[in-house]
Amino acid sequence: GTIRRLVLTLVTGYLTIFAVRQIPYEFENEWLVIIPALIAVFLGGGIGASLRYGSTKGMLALGMMESRLHWATFIINIMASVALVYAYKLTPEKSTLQLFLATGICGGWSTFSTFSYETVRLIQQGREWEALAYVLSSVAVAFAAIWLLVK
Repeated sequence: GTIRRLVLTLVTGYLTIFAVRQIPYEFENEWLVIIPALIAVFLGGGIGASLRYGSTKGMLALGMMESRLHWATFIINIMASVALVYAYKLTPEKSTLQLFLATGICGGWSTFSTFSYETVRLIQQGREWEALAYVLSSVAVAFAAIWLLVK
């Protein structure tokens, strides 16, 4: 009984990593099903953070953002916002694949904390108008992209 339930719960949880099926409601609060979900978010977050770092370094290497690093963050936030919509649209609801893509990769790739830090740094550098433009355009464009894609 208990061993069978343990094995069934583990197998069901790990199958959700590959989006074979959704997390069944009767198991959704079981801690053993949460383990594969945490692993998926952990792995996705690492990939997302690597994408964020690589995207920024790539833009700098191409000379796209010379001394305007905050605009690289702006572009990354927009790309991650768009990717997030597709992650939710194209994966089974409540699947570990959705957690991997949306919470993990997009969460690691999107850089709101960096956005906030860079905004404060712009203000500290006396570039208040650029900080204001950065904040307003980041929010407006991300909102518009998601608004258009969610419809």
